Amino acid sequence: MSYKVITEMVVDFKKVKEYFDHLDEKCLSGRLSFSLQTIGQVHVGSGYPEIGTSAKLKKNILFYSNVSINKKVTIPGSSIKGSLRTYMECLSPKVSTDNNGEISVGHKDTECFFPLIDDIFGSAFRQRSRMSNISVDDFVPNSEEFKLCTVLVYPSFEPKSKDGIKVYFEDPADLPRQVEGEKFYIRAIPAQSIFTGSLYFKDFYSFELGLLFKALRLKGFRIGGKKEQGFGKVMFSDFSLTAFDKTTLSSTKLNNTEFDDFWKTKEYAYVSFLDSVGLKNDFDIISQVLNEGQE
Repeated sequence: MSYKVITEMVVDFKKVKEYFDHLDEKCLSGRLSFSLQTIGQVHVGSGYPEIGTSAKLKKNILFYSNVSINKKVTIPGSSIKGSLRTYMECLSPKVSTDNNGEISVGHKDTECFFPLIDDIFGSAFRQRSRMSNISVDDFVPNSEEFKLCTVLVYPSFEPKSKDGIKVYFEDPADLPRQVEGEKFYIRAIPAQSIFTGSLYFKDFYSFELGLLFKALRLKGFRIGGKKEQGFGKVMFSDFSLTAFDKTTLSSTKLNNTEFDDFWKTKEYAYVSFLDSVGLKNDFDIISQVLNEGQE
């Protein structure tokens, strides 16, 4: 696997604050249901070794299994939510403040944060402490005859980066990399498996929904472990949406065929927000980088 480092979009916080201060739009809350299809093998590890029989090797082996709940293979909502946050950080502006809370972009002693990400995913930072406005179901397979596959892998290795957010990409020229330590077996979810579940959001502005939808539509979205060895690639489809406005108590229900127009409207709202703070060109470049080579 190859990886690229996405350089964050940094903006003066005053521009972002000014945008929010003049925003009188009503917020939406609701549920977004969809399917998750594994494009490659996926491993969301339980962290515990088990002993089992390999039909192919005709012997007992030690392996690390995928997460299961009530003996049913599961992709935890926390794994999807964690990856979603990473991709949304790549696509959203970052600001900096000094120790007094004053804006000081580029200052060496600044504390950097993503205001939209804090608003959506919550923050434990003392001055911006808030609860998350998004939660994700544990996704379960849509077939009762689902079976894991057994794969021999290398120990994990993590390319380090201090200059941005690291994401992995397919590269046909890549060869398996030799790393220290013995190879071991894992149980993985096979490619072309279908899982279903829902995501719940609360008090989202239109442009925040646009950021969410943009991240879910990225090619090469990856979840779980062993990404550096080619695991984790998934895609999302079959969207259905139920959303409501708490102020007017009006609701909206959209099936998969109707969702596309709604998604495009919200993404346009997000692009308009970025344009208002001078980041549209940076956003277009990052979107292209995140999507290239993922056909």
